[in-house]
Amino acid sequence: VRNDWPVTPAYLKYECIGGNPANDVCWWGDMGFASHLCRMAKIKRIHATIVFGKSVQPGKDRKALASLLYRQVLDLRNELESDQSSRQSPSDSIDRTTASVNRM
Repeated sequence: VRNDWPVTPAYLKYECIGGNPANDVCWWGDMGFASHLCRMAKIKRIHATIVFGKSVQPGKDRKALASLLYRQVLDLRNELESDQSSRQSPSDSIDRTTASVNRM
Protein backbone atom coordinates (compact mmCIF):
# COMPACT_ATOMS: atom_id res chain seq x y z
CA VAL A 1 0.00 0.00 0.00
CA ARG A 2 2.77 2.40 0.97
CA ASN A 3 4.52 2.04 -2.42
CA ASP A 4 1.31 1.74 -4.44
CA TRP A 5 2.63 -1.38 -6.20
CA PRO A 6 0.11 -3.67 -7.91
CA VAL A 7 -0.75 -6.81 -5.94
CA THR A 8 -1.62 -10.14 -7.58
CA PRO A 9 -3.84 -12.63 -5.74
CA ALA A 10 -2.77 -16.29 -5.99
CA TYR A 11 -4.19 -19.63 -4.84
CA LEU A 12 -1.86 -22.60 -4.32
CA LYS A 13 -3.22 -26.15 -4.13
CA TYR A 14 -1.19 -29.27 -3.31
CA GLU A 15 -2.25 -32.83 -4.00
CA CYS A 16 -0.27 -35.91 -3.07
CA ILE A 17 -0.41 -39.68 -3.15
CA GLY A 18 0.19 -41.38 0.16
CA GLY A 19 -0.01 -38.28 2.29
CA ASN A 20 -2.05 -35.35 3.50
CA PRO A 21 -1.07 -32.01 1.89
CA ALA A 22 -1.99 -29.99 5.00
CA ASN A 23 0.34 -32.00 7.22
CA ASP A 24 2.91 -33.56 4.89
CA VAL A 25 3.52 -30.90 2.22
CA CYS A 26 2.75 -27.56 3.87
CA TRP A 27 5.11 -26.38 6.62
CA TRP A 28 3.27 -24.23 9.14
CA GLY A 29 2.81 -23.41 12.80
CA ASP A 30 5.34 -24.90 15.19
CA MET A 31 6.24 -27.91 13.01
CA GLY A 32 9.89 -28.86 13.22
CA PHE A 33 11.52 -28.36 9.82
CA ALA A 34 13.68 -31.51 9.83
CA SER A 35 10.84 -33.86 10.79
CA HIS A 36 8.55 -32.16 8.26
CA LEU A 37 11.17 -32.52 5.52
CA CYS A 38 11.63 -36.23 6.30
CA ARG A 39 7.86 -36.79 6.21
CA MET A 40 7.55 -34.92 2.92
CA ALA A 41 10.44 -36.86 1.35
CA LYS A 42 8.48 -40.10 1.87
CA ILE A 43 5.60 -38.93 -0.33
CA LYS A 44 5.68 -40.62 -3.71
CA ARG A 45 4.16 -37.77 -5.75
CA ILE A 46 3.34 -34.13 -5.05
CA HIS A 47 1.34 -32.07 -7.53
CA ALA A 48 1.08 -28.30 -7.12
CA THR A 49 -1.28 -26.00 -8.96
CA ILE A 50 -1.01 -22.25 -8.62
CA VAL A 51 -3.66 -19.92 -9.98
CA PHE A 52 -3.12 -16.18 -10.39
CA GLY A 53 -5.85 -13.58 -10.53
CA LYS A 54 -5.68 -10.15 -12.07
CA SER A 55 -3.40 -7.61 -10.42
CA VAL A 56 -5.06 -4.81 -8.48
CA GLN A 57 -3.86 -1.40 -7.37
CA PRO A 58 -3.63 -1.32 -3.58
CA GLY A 59 -5.41 1.96 -2.90
CA LYS A 60 -4.90 3.65 0.47
CA ASP A 61 -6.50 1.20 2.92
CA ARG A 62 -4.47 -1.96 3.63
CA LYS A 63 -7.36 -3.63 5.47
CA ALA A 64 -9.70 -3.05 2.54
CA LEU A 65 -6.99 -4.45 0.24
CA ALA A 66 -6.59 -7.54 2.45
CA SER A 67 -10.35 -8.11 2.42
CA LEU A 68 -10.54 -7.72 -1.37
CA LEU A 69 -7.61 -10.09 -1.95
CA TYR A 70 -9.04 -12.64 0.49
CA ARG A 71 -12.31 -12.72 -1.48
CA GLN A 72 -10.41 -12.95 -4.78
CA VAL A 73 -8.31 -15.89 -3.53
CA LEU A 74 -11.50 -17.70 -2.46
CA ASP A 75 -12.96 -17.00 -5.92
CA LEU A 76 -9.79 -18.43 -7.54
CA ARG A 77 -10.13 -21.56 -5.40
CA ASN A 78 -13.79 -21.97 -6.30
CA GLU A 79 -13.09 -21.43 -9.99
CA LEU A 80 -10.25 -23.97 -9.96
CA GLU A 81 -12.38 -26.55 -8.14
CA SER A 82 -15.24 -25.93 -10.57
CA ASP A 83 -12.92 -26.31 -13.59
CA GLN A 84 -11.51 -29.55 -12.20
CA SER A 85 -14.88 -31.05 -11.33
CA SER A 86 -16.39 -30.24 -14.72
CA ARG A 87 -13.17 -31.12 -16.59
CA GLN A 88 -13.49 -28.01 -18.70
CA SER A 89 -10.60 -25.94 -19.92
CA PRO A 90 -9.53 -23.27 -17.44
CA SER A 91 -11.36 -19.99 -17.48
CA ASP A 92 -9.81 -17.04 -19.30
CA SER A 93 -9.90 -15.05 -16.06
CA ILE A 94 -7.21 -17.18 -14.39
CA ASP A 95 -3.64 -18.10 -15.21
CA ARG A 96 -2.82 -21.64 -14.13
CA THR A 97 0.61 -23.17 -13.60
CA THR A 98 1.05 -26.78 -12.52
CA ALA A 99 4.04 -28.81 -11.46
CA SER A 100 4.56 -32.36 -10.27
CA VAL A 101 7.41 -33.97 -8.38
CA ASN A 102 7.67 -37.74 -8.73
CA ARG A 103 9.84 -39.78 -6.37
CA MET A 104 11.24 -43.09 -7.48
